[in-house]
Order: sequence, then structure tokens, then C-alpha cells
Amino acid sequence: MRIRDYQRGDAEAIVQLFYETIHTVNLGDYFPAQVDAWAPAVPDADAWHQRMISRRTLVAERHGEVIGFADLEDDGHIDMFFCRHDMVRQGVGSRLYQAIEEAARGLGLGRHGCSTRRSLARELRRACVCVRRPSAAARASPRRH
Repeated sequence: MRIRDYQRGDAEAIVQLFYETIHTVNLGDYFPAQVDAWAPAVPDADAWHQRMISRRTLVAERHGEVIGFADLEDDGHIDMFFCRHDMVRQGVGSRLYQAIEEAARGLGLGRHGCSTRRSLARELRRACVCVRRPSAAARASPRRH
């Protein structure tokens, strides 16, 4: 596995990964209607490319395939953090988080954090990563379990 900076050619794989992960992994924490509202369709790759280049976006790849991505905003906020559904619990998230921490230090950010969805918060806690608080959507929505 290799962690690298986002490239233009990653956009299609990232939007597909985002959609598929939400509709598989996140079904454990959210009702189907919530998941459908969060990601009703695969996002537009061109629009997401603009989003990805506006912040520090890191990509995890293995054998030339995108298996995860995360981004770091200028203020240290981690907005997006996703691993491909078939790569969950295989160290991808830990490696991405380590790379995000390194990027934050490189930008001189003494502090960084995220507003997370439930499944990510659980995984980050397992990896001994501090989670500030769940996202507003997660706090407002009923738990599935």
C-alpha cells in the first residue's frame, strides 16, 4: 500500500469509492433512508476534483487502485476519510491517518480533528485517535443499533 497526494486521474475512483462505502460500510450505523439521503448517486467527478484540489487530499492505493482517501483543510479539519468497503480493517485507515497527521505537522497545524460519522469515529477510537465530536448529522439522527 502506498499513500500519496491526490491526482486528477483519481476523481472517478474516489467518487465511486465514496458512494459504495456509504452504501455498504455505513449501513451498519445508519438507516437505508439516511444513507440514500447522504449519497443518493455517485457524485460528479469533475466537481469533486475541484473540491479535492482545494485542500490537501491524500490517496491510499494498492496495485494501482484507489483503496482509500482523506483530506485535510487549511484549518486542520479532516472533512473526508473513506476506505473502500473491501479494505476496511486492513490498516488502510491507520496509514491514511498517520499521513494526515504528518501533513498537518508539515503545515504547522498544532491541532487537527474531524466531525465524524459513527463508523469512522469507532474506527478512529480503535486506532487510538482522538475524535472531537460526531458530525451534526450523526448527532441528530437516531442510532441504528
